[in-house]
This record gives sequence, structure tokens and C-alpha cells, in this order.
Amino acid sequence: MIMSRNKLFERLKGYRNLPEGFYHLTFDSIEDGQLFHNDAEFSQGMNSVALGQLKHKLTIIVFNWMINHGHFLVKGTGAQCVDFFLYEKRRLNSMLVSGGHKTLDDDYGFKLVRIESEQQLEDTIIYICRNPYKAMQDITPTGYIWGTNYLIFSNLGKIISKVPVSELQSTMLRKILMTREVIPNNYLFNKEMGFILPESYTKHEIAMKVLKSSSNYCNKLLRNIDAYIKIAEGIGETVRIDDKELDYIIWSIVRNQFRANSVAELGTDRKCQLAVILRKKYYIEPKRICRKVGLPLATVQNLIG
Repeated sequence: MIMSRNKLFERLKGYRNLPEGFYHLTFDSIEDGQLFHNDAEFSQGMNSVALGQLKHKLTIIVFNWMINHGHFLVKGTGAQCVDFFLYEKRRLNSMLVSGGHKTLDDDYGFKLVRIESEQQLEDTIIYICRNPYKAMQDITPTGYIWGTNYLIFSNLGKIISKVPVSELQSTMLRKILMTREVIPNNYLFNKEMGFILPESYTKHEIAMKVLKSSSNYCNKLLRNIDAYIKIAEGIGETVRIDDKELDYIIWSIVRNQFRANSVAELGTDRKCQLAVILRKKYYIEPKRICRKVGLPLATVQNLIG
């Protein structure tokens, strides 16, 4: 454990030296527990983001809290990102303790990836907005409320009830937020869920400018699977591709690389090439490759080693 804490300390020390810029900040996934267990805890997490960005003057473009991790696209220095993370970690631990849950390990950390290009910026926005959809396909990406998804090319914000913080009693606000931090009067608060709405403090309009249009956003959200895999690899997350996405990948490869209309038109050699691509580029399991491509399992296993 001491060695792990030392490694985390060295990582954070390195992050602090990073210059101002756009960054993908990812709270590590918890494998044996959760960050949030109910709506009340998610609401506390939302409030912590509002307070953290205010305290450390970090610009948040888009973000999503998931049940066991979090994704943030931010603009700031490495030092601001580290301070923001440490602040969130302290508040998350306090929330977990009050709820009777297991606290975060001492070596619980985060990853910080610097955005180097406009394309990477767009891909990262799509990745973050796509994260809830990948985890819970019973809702649309814009239907997820624990972040900024409902603000991206959406009018949902118009029907969400909200009041300016200035209209709330200071004692009530302090009790909900669990801080004496002074909140700007123009910040908007949702009484039903009990959290400061992210439209108050995020710069989500930057994301929409980068994405250019709702049609581009929707297309990239569902179809830009290669970018999804590239971002996932960069932050060390597991790549998960469902059957519909796999069908689209295969259709694209068959059409664009092999100039055919379907897998059925491919000869054995090209089916073998397709199997290798699916394994090495998209990490598809051998049995799924067999089912989709029509090759014996032994053949696929020999091809991928």
C-alpha cells in the first residue's frame, strides 16, 4: 500500500507540472465498490463538481459521473486538475463514510490526458458523452442527468425546474452543499434533485462549437467506434463493443477494405484477414468472431495466436 501511495504521489507530482490546456480527466474505475449508490449520492457528486471548479478555478467543458468512475473534459493547468481531483476525492470519501459504504483506497487516483489536436478534442467530447449510453442502453445519451449530456444540442434544460441560488436561504444551501463556500447568485439550483445545475458553470457551448452540428454529434456518437477505442486505450479503459456496433464495424470493413457487400461474398483468405482485424484492432473475442465471420474456432485461434 505504501508503494502504491508513493506511485500515486509521483503521478500527481508529474501532473502538476503540465501547462494550461485542454485535458481529459478520468477518475479511476472502482472494481470492488461504487462511488454512488443512489440519486441522493449522485446529487452530492454533482454539487461537489460545482464547488470544486469554483474553488480551483478549473473550466469544465463536459463531464459525466458514472456509478464507479467519472469523465471530465477540462481546461486549466495540471496543478488545477490535481487540486480539483483531490478536492473531489475528499468529498466523495466523506459521502461514502456518511452512507456507511467502503471508502476509497489511499492509492485511488485519476488519469490526465492532454488534448493535442482539434480532432482529439472532438473525439474526447464524443467519448465522454457516449459513456452513459455504453453503460445503460435503456436510455438515450441526452437522457442522462448526472453530467452535461442533457445540455448538448438539447432543449431539455428549458423544462427542468430551477431557481437562482440568490433565492435560497443560506442556511438551507449550506446544509445541502455541506460547505460555507460562497456560491455565485446566478448559479441555478434544482430543488427536486437538490443540486446545482451544470448549465450554471460549465462551458458546454465550447463542446457544441467543436461538434459543429447536432447531426454530426449524433453520427459520431453512434458510429465513430475507432475513435472510441483509441480514447479508451489512452486512458486504460476496457473496450466494450456490442453486437450492433460489431455488425457496423464488419459492414464497414467488408465494404471499404474488401469492396464486397457482405461477409458471405468473401473467400476464406479474406475472412481470415477480417478475423485478424477484428481481434487486433477491436479486441473481439474469438467465439464472437467465429459467429460473425463464419470461420471454425480452431482457425481463428491459430490466426490470432
